[in-house]
Formats: sequence, structure tokens, C-alpha cells
Amino acid sequence: MRNLKYFIAAPLIIGGVVALYSLASGLAEKPSLDWEHWTEDDWLAGFFAALMLTTGICFFISLHRRTDGLVSGKTLSQLREKGRPARAEILELEDTGMTVDDDPVVQMLLRVHDGARPPFQVRIKQLVNRLAVPQLSEGVLVGVLIDPDNPRIVVLDVE
Repeated sequence: MRNLKYFIAAPLIIGGVVALYSLASGLAEKPSLDWEHWTEDDWLAGFFAALMLTTGICFFISLHRRTDGLVSGKTLSQLREKGRPARAEILELEDTGMTVDDDPVVQMLLRVHDGARPPFQVRIKQLVNRLAVPQLSEGVLVGVLIDPDNPRIVVLDVE
């Protein structure tokens, strides 16, 4: 899921760079860079370079923002093995609009009560089984797992 941005954005950015190179090499052969020396092919190469670069960069940024902070499957499985159980109150709950195999990715602000330190807040983004979604709402206490090495890494302990 995290590599999706590269598969979409990279060909667009590379295509834009190739079109930009084509434009630059075509213009290098001109006697001057004045607009009147530009041919239709030069304008077309410039247009496609701008279009592909802009689109590729926008895709990369938008997909990066959507997946930023998403708990990976590796982190989730590691915390299921070595994570410290605790309780957390859901302070905010929002749908990110992203799904994986019909399961939604939700973003939550949690107040974690682990008994070892004063309650603290953490914002997480996690894939949640669609059957577990009705159990989640603001004000509800849920089980979480805390990374013993970094207490800022928290995942929901729901199946």
C-alpha cells in the first residue's frame, strides 16, 4: 500500500523528465531561445513535460499524505507479539476514505491509559476490519497495544 505512490507517480515524473529533455535537446539546436523559433513539436514537448511532472508530483504528494502514519502490517504483527496491552478512549474518529479489500482505514485520536504513566494522547491511522467498525465511536474505550520501546507507537487490538 505504501509503495502505491511510487508505482503511480514515478512513470509520470520520468515521462515528464524525458519530455523536458526532448524539449531541451530540440531547443539546443536552435539559433536562439526566442519564442519565434519554437516549433509545434517544441510546444508539445513543453506541454507534456509540464503536464506529466505536475500530475506525477501531485499524485505523489496526495498519496503520501493519505498513507503517512498508517500502521504497517509488520508493526501490527510485531506489537501483537511483544506489545503491552492497555486501554484507550477514542477522542476523535474519522474515515480517511481509503479502503483495502473493503476494510476501511480510519484515523483516530486516542487518550491512552496504560497505568505506567499519566494518560497521553496519540493520533493513529490503521486498517480496521469492517465488521469491527460498529464497535468504534467517540468516547468508547478500546483495547490497544503499546510498543514497549516507543510508547508513541500504539495500535488498536481489535480483529
